[in-house]
Amino acid sequence: MTGDGSFSLASARLAAEEDRLAEWVVDFLASPGSDNAPLAAAFGFSDSTFLGPVLFELDRLTPMAGPDGAEVVVPVARAEWESDVGAMEHSIEEGWHPPPLLVSHRDGHYFLEDGNHRCESLRRSGATQAWAILLFGDVADRDRFLQEHEMRISDRQATMGVRVGGPTGGEVMTRGTAPANGIEIAYETFGDPGDPALVLVMGLGVQMIVWPDEFCADLAGRGFHVVRFDNRDTGLSTHFDDAPDPDIVAAFLEEDFSTAPYLLSDMADDTVGLMDALGIGSAHVVGASMGGMIVQAVAIGHPDRVRSLTSIMSTPSPQDGPPTDSALEALLSETPGDRDAAIETSVATYRMIGSPGYPFDEAWVREIATASYDRNHDPRGVARQFMAIISSGDRKAALAELSVPALVIHGEADPLVQLAGGEATAKAIPGAEFVTYPGVGHDLPRELWVDMVDRIAALAQRAQAASAEAATA
Repeated sequence: MTGDGSFSLASARLAAEEDRLAEWVVDFLASPGSDNAPLAAAFGFSDSTFLGPVLFELDRLTPMAGPDGAEVVVPVARAEWESDVGAMEHSIEEGWHPPPLLVSHRDGHYFLEDGNHRCESLRRSGATQAWAILLFGDVADRDRFLQEHEMRISDRQATMGVRVGGPTGGEVMTRGTAPANGIEIAYETFGDPGDPALVLVMGLGVQMIVWPDEFCADLAGRGFHVVRFDNRDTGLSTHFDDAPDPDIVAAFLEEDFSTAPYLLSDMADDTVGLMDALGIGSAHVVGASMGGMIVQAVAIGHPDRVRSLTSIMSTPSPQDGPPTDSALEALLSETPGDRDAAIETSVATYRMIGSPGYPFDEAWVREIATASYDRNHDPRGVARQFMAIISSGDRKAALAELSVPALVIHGEADPLVQLAGGEATAKAIPGAEFVTYPGVGHDLPRELWVDMVDRIAALAQRAQAASAEAATA
């Protein structure tokens, strides 16, 4: 019922990045997950007539199929309809993430060409939005749509999605690469560029897609222009392949950091360089794990560029909240070169460091692990990043000099950066708010996204109010 797991939002996004979205759609329509090969044959598919993935408000979609008695083009026997929708609804409740819908755009209306069952099951599960791929009749129709949403497609910035409808109107999601600090940084944005910027920085060896799309969209819905990006040595950003392998043993045993190819301060400069390239003067910065260390370094080295700072499951030094033995062993274990084995190892690591108090979302983790491997698999890059962490020293004294609104979030069951890391961060930054979650490990449980977004938005509002007060003083 749920179909081939290889057809997912992540794989659709990867297909869009590689300019093979039409191929992805045709293959999906012919797969058991859709079983809609006649639809593939009915359309004259070409990449130039596709756009997406796109985040839609479900109430903007006109269904083409439905149960007997509904005003639809393709009626389905009611018993069969209810059985299929019910099975999908159950799968969603069990953690399944449906593939994108296929939506055609004609005369200003959006018709649900494929995914009618998925759409209804999402509605019944309480969803108000879904990801979709837009199909246009011709290039001119697509270009009119782009103009209406003030979007563009170019060799430097390709459209990845549009949030159609909703309280804030059309929110653009773009992707591209930009020169920053002498390298190239791959990035994606959500929301209106006219809104206050909020930059998300991810952790050791993981790519920007580990920031969940829904989490980013929720932040954009709160009135932020959200930017996420691949750190150097991960994903589609520059990799330091010519750098010598770092001597991590010498760093640990002899405190010899001479083989570190770069430091966290360099990665902080990457962040600011990307802000420069995107025309962002200052931003609310949010970092997770190593990303938390990076945003701390941004605030220390570039205090005028930071409106507020949120440090999640992070630490001011490797000595504060070090990993448990089992977590360190998982962190330092050799990654298999075989694709399937590497993905399984990644899933097992996520499971081990994850939140014991919350369900493990294996379907999402496997989807992200697969997409990450296919985007770029670079274990040597992870080693270089790890060397940057252990070579960058203690930031507590510098953090104590900050005067920025700050929020520190930490899981009480985190085995990779233990709670003492969050405690040390919060203690070091004057006036920092410290929030801990029982049963949370080194991940972002879906059940807490709303609370986290609420707290990040509240911090930003306090920062804005403090800035306005200071300006009138």
